[in-house]
Amino acid sequence: MRVLAFDLGGTRLKAAAVDGDQPEGLVVAPSSLASVAEVGRRILDDAAACDAVALAVPGTVVGGVVQVVPGKLDGLVGVDLRAWLADAFGLPVGAVVNDAHAFGWAEAAARPGRRRVLTVTIGTGLGTALVADGEVRGLLSGQPFEARCSAAALAAETSSARAAGLDAYRADLADALAALCFAHEPEVVVLGGGPMQPGNNVEPGMRNLLNERLAPWLEVDVEAAVSGDAGGVVGVALLSR
Repeated sequence: MRVLAFDLGGTRLKAAAVDGDQPEGLVVAPSSLASVAEVGRRILDDAAACDAVALAVPGTVVGGVVQVVPGKLDGLVGVDLRAWLADAFGLPVGAVVNDAHAFGWAEAAARPGRRRVLTVTIGTGLGTALVADGEVRGLLSGQPFEARCSAAALAAETSSARAAGLDAYRADLADALAALCFAHEPEVVVLGGGPMQPGNNVEPGMRNLLNERLAPWLEVDVEAAVSGDAGGVVGVALLSR
C-alpha cells in the first residue's frame, strides 16, 4: 500500500510517498496547508500512483478536525482535514492524527520486540506518546518539564556561562522521563526531535540517569530515535493500513 503522507509541523512540512514503511524520498517545505497541496501534487506527478493520503499535525485532532494547535499554524483549528485532503487529492483518506502519535507509531514499529514504547520528541515542548499492545495514545508531560526540557531550554543551558549547563539540562530531562516512566511503565524510552540527531550529547548515559531515579523493580532502556525526519510520514502511513 503506497500512501501520500504528510507531517505538518510548526515550521516545516515533511512529505513523501511511503510504500509499506519506506519513504520514497523526503520533501521538506515551509509549513502550511497550501504547501501540503502544492508538494502533494508534485509528488503524485513524480511517483507511482498512491492508494491513500494521510496527515500528521500538531495539537489535538478529533475525527479529522483540529481542536487545539500550538505554535504558528494559524487557521487550522476547526478545519475538517479529512474532507480537505479528499478534495485536494481525490484519494481515500487514511490516518489524520497528532504528530507525536505518528512518530511514536513509527518508532514502535522499528522495535517489534517491545510491547510498551514511550517516545519523547524534544522541540518547542515535549511531544510524548505511548505505544502499548498495538495501540497509540498521547501523553501529557506537564509543567515545569515542558519549559525546562524544550529545545530552547537546552540551547539556553549550553550557551550560558554555566559549566554545568548541559548536566543541569540532562538532570531535568531525566526527572521528566522518570515521572513518565512511573506513570506508564514502558520497556524503552525513545528520544527524538531536533537536539537528538546522531552524535548528540544528551542521550549518552541517559539510561543510567533515568534508572537512578526509578524504583528497583522498574528498569527502562533509553534509545535514540531511528526514523529521523521521516518518522512522522512513516508513522502516519503505517497508521493508514
